[in-house]
Amino acid sequence: MTTHDAASQDDPPDQVGSGPPPAAESRPHPPLASPEGSLDLAHALEHDLVDACQGRLRDIHWFTSDWQRGGSATAHARWSDRGTPRHAIVKLPVGPTELEWSRRLGGGDLPERPVPRTFASGDTLQGYDLGWLVLERIDGVSVAADPAPKHVEALLAAVARFQARAGEQCPPAHPPKPPDWEAMIEDAREVAHGGRIPEPQRWNEALKAFQKLVPDLRRRWLVRPINAWCHGDVHPGNGLMLDDGTCRLIDLGNVHAGHWTEDAVMLERLFWGHDDRLNGLEPVACLGEARRAHGLENGPRSNTIANIRRALTAACVPARISRDSGLQYVHYSLGILEQLTMKLSS
Repeated sequence: MTTHDAASQDDPPDQVGSGPPPAAESRPHPPLASPEGSLDLAHALEHDLVDACQGRLRDIHWFTSDWQRGGSATAHARWSDRGTPRHAIVKLPVGPTELEWSRRLGGGDLPERPVPRTFASGDTLQGYDLGWLVLERIDGVSVAADPAPKHVEALLAAVARFQARAGEQCPPAHPPKPPDWEAMIEDAREVAHGGRIPEPQRWNEALKAFQKLVPDLRRRWLVRPINAWCHGDVHPGNGLMLDDGTCRLIDLGNVHAGHWTEDAVMLERLFWGHDDRLNGLEPVACLGEARRAHGLENGPRSNTIANIRRALTAACVPARISRDSGLQYVHYSLGILEQLTMKLSS
């Protein structure tokens, strides 16, 4: 078993894969078909988890909730470090990306930590190839509970700290394969043809015009500068406000190499149709300014790269209508698409 204990030492955490290989009998964890299945597994492995933490983990109370995805279980617990009990969160199982970046950014004495501290972690339990984390429990309220502009700004400041600290760990490289935008836009046209969204004819005309640009926009996206480790899931529910007005990011399972604007556009689109709630705050500009405060270079053509991502996102909205917000969001996305089609084609 590879176990990392970040609370009892000041050295930075080992990178995933840098420690000894898993034991020969290590096996994949069983499939988790339901939240109940994840809880059953967590209860079954609880004794091994306590042993892996050398008895410093106690008072474990497992739960699931509606916002959890991926078949994992979470627990409130107490962590005893040098005799001082501290509130903790246990996550089991976690994927390799979340495990790696929780270790990288949550261990040691990293300055201006953008994420909760990692008390302990491992990649096997009871012979299962299974990642787990014991994290500091932040006594804060999520930005989603009060998405006031100052809290959104604090969330973006946390993203800038995240990108700065992550870049110090290793240079970003090898971004993920982009979505199949052509297929999604074709699906969007079918939705418009079927009249399943308001303004179907206007949508159809906008999508038809935009489709002509997609091959070139895909090419331009593929050659964009890869200049940041992006959090990859920036939304108000993944930011926790502290009493001092700063914010911590949680849920690191989607961290990936990319262009720094991707995190800001992801957050921005959640306010499409409700941008008045931001009171003039522009997420891309705000994140760019926060990055500069950390000495990060934003690079040329950032606004164009952000516009390409906005346009591709807007064009796919009808294909994702069951998951995206209501009619006001759909209408606003159409306006974004029409505006940026003209701008990007010139």
